[in-house]
Amino acid sequence: MVADEVRKLAERSAKATGEIGNLIQEIQDKIGGITETNTAKTKEVASATSELVAAVDSIAATSQESAASAEQVSASAQEQGATIEEVTASIQELAAVAEELNSLLESYKIA
Repeated sequence: MVADEVRKLAERSAKATGEIGNLIQEIQDKIGGITETNTAKTKEVASATSELVAAVDSIAATSQESAASAEQVSASAQEQGATIEEVTASIQELAAVAEELNSLLESYKIA
């Protein structure tokens, strides 16, 4: 009778050992799947991060170009303003000369 109980206990132990082995294999398979998924996701994040860095670099370059263009426009506007002032001064001088010439011509009029 004791031998029969020992045999049954050994059978149950063998069965439980098999079930534990199966559970361990399932856990390992799941961990392997999770590891593969995490590796793929990590690669996706790295790729997205690289794309983001490239986009930020592009935006920064465009901003610098825009700032340089704005400075050029400002410098051109200042130059145009100075040129307009020079032209205005020249026109005023020409007007004064014209008035002088008119006065001189008035004095030479024959009545």
